[in-house]
Amino acid sequence: MAELKVFSAISSINAMLREGRGVPLSGLVMVNKQRMEQLLNDLEDALDPDLDRAEKLLARERELLERIEKQRVEVETKAANEARVTVDEANKTAQKTRLTAQKEADEAIANARAQAEEEIRRATEQAQQIVANAQDHANRLIAKAQADAAQMVSEDTITQTAKKYAEDIQNAAQAECDRLNDETLGSLHRMLEHADISLATQLESLRTLRHQLGMSYEENAMPEYDEGGYPEDGYSE
Repeated sequence: MAELKVFSAISSINAMLREGRGVPLSGLVMVNKQRMEQLLNDLEDALDPDLDRAEKLLARERELLERIEKQRVEVETKAANEARVTVDEANKTAQKTRLTAQKEADEAIANARAQAEEEIRRATEQAQQIVANAQDHANRLIAKAQADAAQMVSEDTITQTAKKYAEDIQNAAQAECDRLNDETLGSLHRMLEHADISLATQLESLRTLRHQLGMSYEENAMPEYDEGGYPEDGYSE
């Protein structure tokens, strides 16, 4: 009803202005002062309840905005804290994984080196034994050849033949020793190459894990906000 009184008072004032007698040579209009004052008083009385309601609505709106702003700050703070916790946990996990991978790689390299050293030691012992046996055999052959040569007429020819035979045997033994050394070194090279490949595979797995952890953090990034500072997807309950 207050709104109807407002419109009625405004309509009456407009009617008085339209129907009022104009003052010559001016834009003024003569109206009934008492009637105008009564209409203005009616308009003021009708507006007071509306103004009071408007002030109450503004107060409620301000309270609501303050509560929403407080909730927004709490949500942002909680999201930031959760993000920090997630990042810290991811870093700890990555650090632990890296240390574990490094330890496994060091152990693999140490085992490979130990195996290689053992293979070299065995190969060296075998080569030394082969050389010693070959040298002993050659010495026996030379001694026998020399003894046989002493009993023959053509001593010089037989001696030269025996010496050449002994040298051939010694050269063959040396060649066999070199071959065994080459095989041992080749075996060592293959074992070290295998250890390098294993280490590279483990390091690549670690890089992949770190990359996955980084992608997971980006997917859990903070939500986007609109121009008013509110999350585009709204606040969750």
